[in-house]
Amino acid sequence: MKRLLFIVIIAMLILPALCQIAQIPYLPKSPIDPAESKDNNEQTRMIYSWNGTWQVIGRIITDYQEQEPQMSALEEQYSGGIWTPYHKTETHLDNLQRPYLQKNYLYSGGTCQQSRAIHTIYQGSDIEEIRYYSWWISESNHGALDSRVENVYSGGRLWLVITYTVIDGSQEQTSLSSYFYDNQNRISLIETTTTYSGISDYTRMHYSYNNLNLLAEILCEYGSSPTSYLQYYKYIYSYNSQNLLAELLIQNNSIVTGLRSWEDMGRFLYTYNSIGQKTESIYQEMHSSGSWINRDREVYTYLPVDNSDPYLPAPFRLKAYPNPFRESVSIATSRDISFARLLAFDTRGRLVRSWNIENAITGHELLRWNGCDRDGKRLPSGIYYFRLLEGDHNETIRTMLIN
Repeated sequence: MKRLLFIVIIAMLILPALCQIAQIPYLPKSPIDPAESKDNNEQTRMIYSWNGTWQVIGRIITDYQEQEPQMSALEEQYSGGIWTPYHKTETHLDNLQRPYLQKNYLYSGGTCQQSRAIHTIYQGSDIEEIRYYSWWISESNHGALDSRVENVYSGGRLWLVITYTVIDGSQEQTSLSSYFYDNQNRISLIETTTTYSGISDYTRMHYSYNNLNLLAEILCEYGSSPTSYLQYYKYIYSYNSQNLLAELLIQNNSIVTGLRSWEDMGRFLYTYNSIGQKTESIYQEMHSSGSWINRDREVYTYLPVDNSDPYLPAPFRLKAYPNPFRESVSIATSRDISFARLLAFDTRGRLVRSWNIENAITGHELLRWNGCDRDGKRLPSGIYYFRLLEGDHNETIRTMLIN
């Protein structure tokens, strides 16, 4: 029981951040939405729980500023007509607008105490190492947890090594994950071995994609040995006509009359506004009656565009067309630019191309990209992100290359 509790504690502290890096869904919280990004200037997220009607239980308020930390998110609980802060996250960005330091704080008894720090170290455009420092706060006060994540690329594979140690050295858990990629540079398989007190558990996650190279399914397996696995969970992704995630269905491989079969367990439903920003997500569970019942709901609002100050630059409003594309894609902006940098990244966060943009005119294309890297080599099919940087302002747009 102690071993299970420790694993649960570790998962609560570490797993959500790792899921963001690898875009892996996890329960019970909402899995990572590949389309979700803080580049969209999310301002407020209202959180509801279903009790015959939707009732407000919390909110997340995000603030942005030019100096560090560039982004902070305050989470508050709502009860008895009173808002009470309980968690805060501060994110520090480097000059390429990549997160290199994240600090988490917990509120308790009217005081705010740091609970975790995440340091990300980059080697060029790759993530070389991620260090986690967590202070587990509970009634029994287990003490500080020092954890470390190392990324090692070898033989076309990403090896992810995770080690957690309780500060007094009495317990240690180590996980080794290997990431396998297909010939289109997409994750196809993640294998993880977790060892605690000499006992190992094994998990596998199989990734499959649709004909537009969007994630279609993740099949999760668990094993007590490296040669014997049981299919456990399945995540099925469905998209709308704009290729934005519309539904994420979660299935459990349950035992029914002595046989295992896939049963619907839960689902997330997403809606968007006219410019592709997520406005609502609803989590539903499958009732024993065979009907979906509401559980949780999140409603998103965004910072309005204010051009009343003539000294503040207008937003870029990047556009990419055609999108998806085969031969080439044109990148354009809605305002003039005297000088800026345009960066292209793949889904692993690697910089594949960069350009200097000078004297760009509103409505004209900034450039036309042929899908090749800086060496002129054609890149594989997949998602690529363009980030335009002008001083302290930046904007990101997603494109899809189909070979």
